[in-house]
Amino acid sequence: MAKPVPANLIMGFLGVGKTTAIRGLLARHPTAERWAVLVNEFGQVGIDEQLVAGGGVAVKQVPGGCLCCVSSAAFAAGLVQLLRQHRPHRVLIEPSGIGHPTQVIHQLTGADFATALELRASITLVDARKLADPRYTGHPAFTDQLEEADVVVGNKLDGYTAADRHRFMDMARAFDPPKEAVTMVEQGRFPLELLDAPRRVRQGRFPDAHDHHHGEGAAAHRVGPAGAGEGEDGWLWVEGVAADTHSVGWRIPDSVRFRRARLEAWLAGLVAHRVKGVVATDAGWLEVNLADGVLQMVPAAGALDSRLEVIAFGSHLDGAELDRSLRHCVMGDGPP
Repeated sequence: MAKPVPANLIMGFLGVGKTTAIRGLLARHPTAERWAVLVNEFGQVGIDEQLVAGGGVAVKQVPGGCLCCVSSAAFAAGLVQLLRQHRPHRVLIEPSGIGHPTQVIHQLTGADFATALELRASITLVDARKLADPRYTGHPAFTDQLEEADVVVGNKLDGYTAADRHRFMDMARAFDPPKEAVTMVEQGRFPLELLDAPRRVRQGRFPDAHDHHHGEGAAAHRVGPAGAGEGEDGWLWVEGVAADTHSVGWRIPDSVRFRRARLEAWLAGLVAHRVKGVVATDAGWLEVNLADGVLQMVPAAGALDSRLEVIAFGSHLDGAELDRSLRHCVMGDGPP
């Protein structure tokens, strides 16, 4: 009988750098091993699937929403497909930044995967600069991700003040029971050996699916334009809503090119918590990342299509208006 495949949850709130951390792990993983990644995002269009893919690593996208709330059958099917088709030596699972991990852990350690998987340390990334912001520290997903963590990583250390570092260490000292490891790093580059840190078995009650209620419309989404959800030009946009979190995402044919300058101005003017994507522009393919009000646009490998996701919590996004204004960033739409 084959040995169970080691698996790790890589958790953290929106914009903390989970994808960067996973890319760093994949770049450093043993060359003799095949690793796979199961990705979930709150948004609907699968940005992380494009950002993580490459280098022979198998990547599977779970439908939009928080991982604890999507169909357990869809989650199980995606994981089974990864295990059967790619026979990885390790699986990294990236839940949504607003996902509650307790139900995921319950499923991974249940009878369905008892002989197939060995869940090892769950790792939560934290941006210590947010520890003074009650919008983060008071969010149920934030507290759940810390509670379920075996290892806590203070990410983006290069941007910390002395007060940030003190807050992080005060939080670390308050964990009861203590975590297996607590560290601070830049660019998500925590040591590979932390993946195999001991996993604490929780004795608490497994929560019912309604314990983390997201309010009406938790799985709601609206596809535009009308019809099959796709215009004659192949341009697709989708809205997703769960409680106070709202997303608008696009999949756009690679034949469409954006004017970089216009797109940058459009992105800089958004009122959003998080933006990420891979887009084709007149300056080549660019990876887009907007977090904490800082916009980055860096060269990226080509992709099958452009994808962009805008996420906000505590405020509403007007998908139709955003779609209209994004189209004005396309080459050929008026003067440069």
